[in-house]
Amino acid sequence: MKTEPHQTAKHGHLVIIGGHEDRVHRKEILTRFVELAGGENARIVVITAASKIADDMWDIYDQAFGDLGVRQRSHLSLESRQDANDEEKVRMVA
Repeated sequence: MKTEPHQTAKHGHLVIIGGHEDRVHRKEILTRFVELAGGENARIVVITAASKIADDMWDIYDQAFGDLGVRQRSHLSLESRQDANDEEKVRMVA
């Protein structure tokens, strides 16, 4: 499926995390991520593209970002290239 080019109004930060950061105690990396994203008012999308346990990982990140005060958080699971090119999914991160 071909996607149409789109424009975004502002630039954000892309933070790629390998999965072994602290998500329970001090959450140093996630805390910095929230700061970069705009604090409690940030809109955070967790993309689970390299995980065989995507839903379980989302539950953990949802809890961690909630603990850090983030209210707008959502999960984007990408299981295939077709998913990555889906317009609705692209709009989640645009």
